[in-house]
Amino acid sequence: MKKVGWILFFMICLFFLGDNPALAGEIKITIGVNDSLIGFNEQKPLIIDGTAYSPMEPLLNGIKAKTTYDPQNKIYTATINEKRITFSMVDKSISMNELEYLDTLKVLNGTPYIPVRLVGEYFGFNVKYLAKDQVVRVFDKNHKYTDADFITKHRKELDKYFNIRPKNIVYLTFDDGPNAYTSQILDILKKKDTHATFFMIEGNIKHYPEVVKRMVKEENYPALHSVTHDKNKIYANPKNVASEMDKTRKTLQTISGFDSHLTRVPYGSKPYMKQPYRDDMVKNKFKMWDWTIDTEDWRYGKTPWKIVDKVKSGMQGLKGKNKPIVILLHDSKASASVLGEIIDYVRKQGYEPVSYDPGKHEVVNFWGDTRL
Repeated sequence: MKKVGWILFFMICLFFLGDNPALAGEIKITIGVNDSLIGFNEQKPLIIDGTAYSPMEPLLNGIKAKTTYDPQNKIYTATINEKRITFSMVDKSISMNELEYLDTLKVLNGTPYIPVRLVGEYFGFNVKYLAKDQVVRVFDKNHKYTDADFITKHRKELDKYFNIRPKNIVYLTFDDGPNAYTSQILDILKKKDTHATFFMIEGNIKHYPEVVKRMVKEENYPALHSVTHDKNKIYANPKNVASEMDKTRKTLQTISGFDSHLTRVPYGSKPYMKQPYRDDMVKNKFKMWDWTIDTEDWRYGKTPWKIVDKVKSGMQGLKGKNKPIVILLHDSKASASVLGEIIDYVRKQGYEPVSYDPGKHEVVNFWGDTRL
């Protein structure tokens, strides 16, 4: 075989930097094959020093290459029709057409990474970098979508993948669950392809463990709402609130594996959460949310349409005020019955419901305490 060293580097740079000469360092990307996005787990594709690399297995599966592995020699082989590439885990080389590209395969966190353009074009695909959206598109004659249509089709998936939030967002929040109505609420959220935040009571978490696990699996945010939900007990001294929240946190973590520090105290933070109470919450690294729209859904068990009216009037009242829109609901039959209508309404107003993101925390407490 012919040995290729610096020639490989030059070729790879030409392959990729022709699309975007300004790239350098390490950039998270994703990859589409024809009209579909490839699914990636923990290990994501990256641009490394100007070259797009993908975890080996997802890319080869995406282009429908047949793969085998020789454990004795630590060599992967990928074939499509009569074309074959070998990947050596020993010297990190890639071989094709009697050429050996040295030090081209990378291993990151134990996962082999391969150069997208080199592999894709060898197997007869076109490879194009859509720089604005950080997508490498690998395609052949079987693709139907233009680049613009491809991005439009996958816009929501791409935003989720890159953790891009819509400009106008609404937080749907549910208190006092989980209970018999929580699964119905989760069904509606799933059907509407959206998410919410659930402030849960410790005993209810124990009673509905499978519902909690589903909630987390479907990427809703599980938050904390106390153990007793009794104002005479939880506010009896400044340390009780954080103590109850921590017990709830530990129960949630035991059942779901999720460690949450977002809280909502029973009946809202005013007048109960005076300075010593808030100081103890900060000391225990909790965040505390109230709400900006109270639907008073507990009043409207027999007239649930009034819950929707409360949302409408509340959103109108917040226009131009530069405040987060946090809607207070409960895990109840009434709220479940109109949840779909609420979601449709906020979307028609140009907003998208999202769940809480601790990386993008907003201050939403009646005291205006920026520590919480």
